[in-house]
Amino acid sequence: MRILKQFILLTICLAIPLSLTNSARADVSPPGMPPGANLQPGEESTKVRMVSENVLIEVQEEAVGDILGIAHVTAAFTMLNLGEEAERLAVRFPLSTNDGFSRYPEIDDLAVAVNDLPVGTRRVTELDKYDYPLPWAEFDVDFPPGEEVMIEVSYTLTGMGEY
Repeated sequence: MRILKQFILLTICLAIPLSLTNSARADVSPPGMPPGANLQPGEESTKVRMVSENVLIEVQEEAVGDILGIAHVTAAFTMLNLGEEAERLAVRFPLSTNDGFSRYPEIDDLAVAVNDLPVGTRRVTELDKYDYPLPWAEFDVDFPPGEEVMIEVSYTLTGMGEY
């Protein structure tokens, strides 16, 4: 039974990112659609790009009570400002998304570090494509020109779905 629970949690953890249809919604990003990353006309642009992303999902051995399982997630993003001027962006990370059953569970124990230094976050809300208010963690990051900036996000994810 324990192996089945772990398999279900791992399947869910892998299926959720693949089922999201908005680009970069599971990654750190500027608020809203990342400026310069979409094909809509506009005046804003950024020279900051994601160079690499590494996500580690550690499925915990034992689940408690009726939950399907628990995983600790660590995501490391290497960002690079390709421009000639420094940029300061309000970076966001999603705290919740639709789980496919019209529920919006939030992640727990969020911790954010920029260049190995812990940073505080503020909670902001933005409507999803169905006009449901989704919570985001927002934090300011300075991107010097030509320098890599490391952003690490870690949190606890509770398994969801049905047996």
